[in-house]
This record gives sequence, structure tokens and C-alpha cells, in this order.
Amino acid sequence: MVGTNWNYFDKYKALNYIDKGGYLPDYGEGDNMAQQCVTAISKLIYEWYNNGGTFDNHYAVRDTCNDVSSYANWLAYHIDGASPILNRIRAIDSGDDYEREILKPLAQKFAVKSFLKKIEDRPPQGSIYDFPGPFSVDYRIEWDEEEDDW
Repeated sequence: MVGTNWNYFDKYKALNYIDKGGYLPDYGEGDNMAQQCVTAISKLIYEWYNNGGTFDNHYAVRDTCNDVSSYANWLAYHIDGASPILNRIRAIDSGDDYEREILKPLAQKFAVKSFLKKIEDRPPQGSIYDFPGPFSVDYRIEWDEEEDDW
């Protein structure tokens, strides 16, 4: 996204590559909750910056081409403190808000070694790829042409 402040992702990048002490598995969702957490956050971030997709398109930011709601649902259910951040989706007004109010706080609070060390000994919980919850994507929602800022 244009104007993105990538500084807050610098620390996040250090969590990649398990063989270098990180938490992001080469494939799959990981072998423990810390790896699942990083994978879920990575999927949300990747979808936003590469496709403009969000985990719930029922509110102001609706440009969703892939359904990543399962990742948000998993985080909301399994990671204490993630739900209030994710619930901000209902109040944001723009993509900049989505980045600033949701993605950045998720990365800063939960994609840090101090937090991940606390949950790395816990076995995986459910599947981040198929987890039901309050967030969803509805492909039937159509854009109102007058809402576009073109």
C-alpha cells in the first residue's frame, strides 16, 4: 500500500525462518501455538499488502479477494488480547486504519519473541486454516460505485 510505514515490521521479519530461531514454518501452520500465531498474523499481513484483502468485508474496508477470516477467528479465540484488536474492524474507516489499528498492533503485541516464548511450549490448537468464528467474508457483497474514491 502506498505510504505504508514498514518500520514496525522490521522486528517482525526476525521471527521468520525457524532454522534461525524464528517461528514461521516453511509450510503448514506449525508444530506449536507460537508458530500458529505467527503464521496466522503473517497470512493476514500478506493478504493485505499483496491483495488488499481483509478478514471481514462487512464493514468499511471491503476489498477482499481471498477469505482469510479463519486466521482472525483462530487468533481471536486462542490468543488472549487479540480479540479486542481484531474487533476494531467494525469501526475502521479506511485501509490506513486497517493497517494502523489492526495489523500494526497485532504484529507489535503478538509477533514478538517475548510473547511467543510464553506459548511456544503449548501444542497446536485447532487449525488456523479452518476455524469458525465471528469474522467472515461474503463474496456476494458488491461495491457501491459511489463509495469508490476513483
